[in-house]
Amino acid sequence: MDSQIYLGLVDGESLLSNGLVHLFEHEGFVVQRFSSAKCILEPGVLARLDVLLVDLALPCKGGLGLLHKVGPSVPVIFLSGSASVSDIVEAMKSGAVDFLTKPFDAKKLLLAVHESVTNSRKKNQSLSCSPDPQLLFQSLTPREREVMQHVIAGKRNKQTAIELGISEHTVKVHRMRITKKTKLTSLVDLVRACDRAGIEPL
Repeated sequence: MDSQIYLGLVDGESLLSNGLVHLFEHEGFVVQRFSSAKCILEPGVLARLDVLLVDLALPCKGGLGLLHKVGPSVPVIFLSGSASVSDIVEAMKSGAVDFLTKPFDAKKLLLAVHESVTNSRKKNQSLSCSPDPQLLFQSLTPREREVMQHVIAGKRNKQTAIELGISEHTVKVHRMRITKKTKLTSLVDLVRACDRAGIEPL
């Protein structure tokens, strides 16, 4: 692919991770390793990634849990050394774009990553090509914009309500209105759109 691809790798096996990092960096990817699913969910991290490779065997079903929180905007490819049929079915039903078992065929792995990124970028092309990202948020009220800035900072509704001096129910209403007006249904899409528009988290 012509443009740079940013890949996140969450795998508990250090030796395997080293091999994957070498493989993808050799192909021109920018690779960022993460020690746990929790690290991926830090504010702003997902917005910088094009694809995630995730070990299904992360502790406490961390792999599937991460998939549910990431949503559809960043494609997730699962890696596993001992997956059952039910594991694979659950992962694919939950939104994974692919599921590969160890040991990996390098060509198949690279192809799966390239295809997932290509499909994801096509899906988001209309938003990415918007000449003025600010237009996406022009219909928001000052309060809705303020709530949105708390949301992209990763704050929960309760925390946002306390900081803004409003009820938690009001925060939820504002969030629903933000989604309706911007048509951005996932947090990842919202974070990326705000980043393009130069809107900072609070």
